Amino acid sequence: MTLFLYQVCYITLLPLILIIQLLRKDLRSRLWHFYGFFREENWGRFPANQSQWFHAVSFGETLILVRFIQIGLDSGALKGDIFFTTTIENALRTFQRAFRDHKHEKQIFTAFLPLDFLPILTLFINRVKPSRFFLSETDFWPMLLWLLHRKKVPSYAVNVRISESLHYWYSHFPKLSRPLFSGFQNIFAQSETDLKRLRDFSDTNLLKFGNAKFDLLEAKGLAENLAWLKNCPRQIICFGSFHRDEFPVIYEARQQHSTHDSIFLVAPRDLNHLQPLQNDIQSLGWSHEKLSTPLSEPGRSDFILVDRMGLLASLYAVCHLAVIGGSFNNAGGHNPLEPMVYRRPVIVGPGMRNYQDVVDDCISRQLIWQVSGCDELLNLMQQYLNNPKPFIEGSLKAYQYLKQNQGTLKKIWEVIEADELT
Repeated sequence: MTLFLYQVCYITLLPLILIIQLLRKDLRSRLWHFYGFFREENWGRFPANQSQWFHAVSFGETLILVRFIQIGLDSGALKGDIFFTTTIENALRTFQRAFRDHKHEKQIFTAFLPLDFLPILTLFINRVKPSRFFLSETDFWPMLLWLLHRKKVPSYAVNVRISESLHYWYSHFPKLSRPLFSGFQNIFAQSETDLKRLRDFSDTNLLKFGNAKFDLLEAKGLAENLAWLKNCPRQIICFGSFHRDEFPVIYEARQQHSTHDSIFLVAPRDLNHLQPLQNDIQSLGWSHEKLSTPLSEPGRSDFILVDRMGLLASLYAVCHLAVIGGSFNNAGGHNPLEPMVYRRPVIVGPGMRNYQDVVDDCISRQLIWQVSGCDELLNLMQQYLNNPKPFIEGSLKAYQYLKQNQGTLKKIWEVIEADELT
């Protein structure tokens, strides 16, 4: 009955959904995908029977599946062609780029996931005929999972994270949530907290395997045209993935440390906010240079502004201290692990719910530092600039912690293969 009412709601909202899709250029270009009709993308024929179906939504979730698939291909655990779906253009392009020059014999196919409506999904699944289905993190669609279970397609949820809000929703609607999760062969949770939350509304095989984001961490070489940063004579403090409403934190820090021999490397979360950041810096009387225009004498300015996407992970290699954005507002915090691979001290703000278990574990081991607000951040930065030794020692221990926690995705493949042999 619950699924029936859910489908009635879908029918009612379908005109509105169509209008939204037509208004968005990124969705309009593949509109037919959402209704079960799609052309093959980039790699020839349509997938044969026994294809392995992988689904993710966000950029981060897609990177997890890319690495998961690569491990499966290298180990021989992944059998059959590969079919990837998402609902976001950026994720689709990221996946396609990752496998554009792959050397494996498997065929790779991509598409947008159809609407979670029974007639459309039935047409889609009958055409794809997947032998296994893999879901990354949190994108649970009731009708999709119900239909896969009914067709006896083994399904696995990889690197699952259940936020507080999702837990509230699922635990208050058990008639929907229990059938939703019962179709999975295994659910691989990120943390003990996720495991406990899942147990409130799921009886399926629940396993805690750790955060697969550790498996994505590897030191990247700095691009040749950015090598000038290594010659900067001043201490570089990196503010990574900062949102516009967090910029005042950076300005206060600069005011306090304006006479100190340090330069602020700022990577906005959204490049659309680069111009307002630049305007603020100029109005406050500070100097800046952009990363894309290297100078013959680097480090003369108060700020270096990162004006290109996709560089932050490698830029941590040249900073001396990393401050993680999204943690001084309500965004939930961004990845605090990336600077660890370069053995850099890490400071996070109070709002790290997206990585709370990792942060709590790291703090208990004195591997990173968490502040309650701007005043504590300023004090901690001053401590670092006066005596960096304890921060450097903590970053070295953090690197060892990182290495010890890698290998989650390989272990997941081992469990899946062992289950199939029994």
